Amino acid sequence: MRDRVELSPGTRFGGYTIVSVLGRGGMGVVYEADDPKRARRVALKVISRVHSSDESFMSRFRREGRAAEAVSHPNVVALLDAGEQSGSAYLVFELVSQGSLSDLLKERGALPWREAASLGAGVARGLAAVHAAGLVHRDVKPSNVLLDRRGPRELGEPKLADFGLVSAHSASLAVTHALTRTGEVVGTLEFMAPEQANASGSVTELADLYSLGALLYALLTGRPPFSGTGYALMKKHMTEAPRPPREEVAEVPERLESLVLALLEKRPEARPRSAASVARELDEIACQKLPGRSRLAAIVAVSLGPRSSSPSRGRNPRARRSRPGRPRTRRPPRSRPTSRRGRRPKRASSPRRRARSTKPASTTRRSRHRRGPSTSTRRSGSRGWRGAGAGARRSSST
Repeated sequence: MRDRVELSPGTRFGGYTIVSVLGRGGMGVVYEADDPKRARRVALKVISRVHSSDESFMSRFRREGRAAEAVSHPNVVALLDAGEQSGSAYLVFELVSQGSLSDLLKERGALPWREAASLGAGVARGLAAVHAAGLVHRDVKPSNVLLDRRGPRELGEPKLADFGLVSAHSASLAVTHALTRTGEVVGTLEFMAPEQANASGSVTELADLYSLGALLYALLTGRPPFSGTGYALMKKHMTEAPRPPREEVAEVPERLESLVLALLEKRPEARPRSAASVARELDEIACQKLPGRSRLAAIVAVSLGPRSSSPSRGRNPRARRSRPGRPRTRRPPRSRPTSRRGRRPKRASSPRRRARSTKPASTTRRSRHRRGPSTSTRRSGSRGWRGAGAGARRSSST
């Protein structure tokens, strides 16, 4: 008996007509099918009869339908229908046939940091909707992020898919059977959180944020943060620190690198608290103008305001202006001639000064006092004109 149900093109299953095989996974096979009711192509996911006999596996399958029905968001693949036929269950999703982030990485390698931040913001918004419904995805990886290129974006709008590994942490959505048996590791090792790899059972939405950080790391550098197989790879997630993305790609902004490393923290409580906050941060990073500009530098630049071009106080405003079309040059200082001894020569007298020197002394030089004898009288006595006058008075009295 085969592990998977293989349906040939043209086969009718659950009211849908099989067109081709889109992919195969752990739960079954995904087909592209025609939906006659909606007149559109859909993605039909069918699990095998062998797995249908396993109650725990069927619980996981039914949980996928319950999780998808509880989430309605542009960044999440929409569930259209669910049912069972001939002992095999199936789910019908909207068809997103433009590929996945895994195909994009294989085709282009590492993406520019702005495109990586923009795609990561869309994935974070989809995770926020999943967490708001009380669910944990548990398997966030590039192959589970589909690209819908029907919109204006060049790379397409990311859509989170494959809810086969989700687990409810909300009491209203809890079920009696767990999705995984005790000690069983569920997820993809390259993008798995340490607490998830440890199979401790305390897996919350913060595990999805770790996987989102690993996905962003792969978009920026072209590879996951850790490589290896089996237990060695799991141990790296639990003990080793990832290499900073800027050491791989120097153009990555410091702010984006800090966010990725925060998402890849080993302790869940050290990571960002919600997918919604991560989405807002990635949107801001994708829209920032300077690639290496940190948040602190941006806040300081905004607080200081634009630099004023007006002249400073106390200076001539005309001195700072220059005529248009002419380069602004500064004249060299004038050098004064010096004599042989190194002293500056006396300044030549002007005609006006020479004219003043030819005038009589009485007109050119004012007397020391307004009233008094002439210069000859002042110089005759030893005590000046006062002494001469006193002697004259004494002689006249005698």
